[in-house]
Amino acid sequence: MYTGIKMKNEPRCENIIIEGTNHCNAKCIYCPREKYIHKLQPMPFELYKKIINEAAELGLKSIGFSSFGEPLRDPYFIRRLKYAKSRVGNVHISVTSTLFLLKDNQLENLIEYVDVIHISFCGMTAETYEKIHGGTIKFERSKNNVLKLIEKRKYFKSKYPSIVMRYLLMEGLNENEMQKYIKFWEPLVDEVMVWKPHNLINGRSYRKFDLKSNQSCGRPFSGVYYFDIEGRVTVCCYDFNKRLSIGNVTDHTIKEILVGEKLEILRKQHTENDFNSLCKICDQRDFVPDVLVYSTDKTRKLREFNMLRKEF
Repeated sequence: MYTGIKMKNEPRCENIIIEGTNHCNAKCIYCPREKYIHKLQPMPFELYKKIINEAAELGLKSIGFSSFGEPLRDPYFIRRLKYAKSRVGNVHISVTSTLFLLKDNQLENLIEYVDVIHISFCGMTAETYEKIHGGTIKFERSKNNVLKLIEKRKYFKSKYPSIVMRYLLMEGLNENEMQKYIKFWEPLVDEVMVWKPHNLINGRSYRKFDLKSNQSCGRPFSGVYYFDIEGRVTVCCYDFNKRLSIGNVTDHTIKEILVGEKLEILRKQHTENDFNSLCKICDQRDFVPDVLVYSTDKTRKLREFNMLRKEF
């Protein structure tokens, strides 16, 4: 029986993910960009300000710049960082990037404004890396940019941004490079993670899972909200086409969306295990511990909804 989901207190918007752009210079084989349906563009800066301002009034604590694009393709990226910190001085900022597009004049901005940077880097040879990441991505340039950030951080004697290297284990492609990857990066960065790739609902089919599972992934209750380039809001980072949108901030305030019917219905479905069509076919409802292959952080746990750690 569904009970207890209606908000009795004021809604909170403490943790958000911003899709500053959906442009990407990579064509990673694990990313279903060929199924993406929305126009490619950066999020208008005025829309971004509206999101930050309203979230700030609802207790904003952390912002992640990731979702379905490369943050360094965003013409407003540095400006967005500065605005967020000026609006909420202690807001925690995380970024997910390949760093391929990093420019030398952006290094100091990353050190000043970013708390954690997650670097997608799925190979230790040019052939493997470029086959997995595709597009215009080149191994040596990406590797050198990561090393530049490490050196610049040392130069400023800063512990920020924390640097996390993320490696997706692709069957038949990069398995034999995993140990080399760990050995090379582990002494240089704050964390190395190795994961098995996920399905992105109906985008890929890497993980086998129990379709009859009655588990909820927990995302409708996690308090993490995703804002795409046109203002759509969702609770699920795997819903790349925003089919599960709970509202749009161009039409409503964040507060109105968080107490709205769409989020209420989604939470009801996940409470009663009566999942809609997308959630029914999503691998995130099936708890499979071995998808986390390796992490230097021995406290890291699956399904730990913590924006400071940016869990999968």
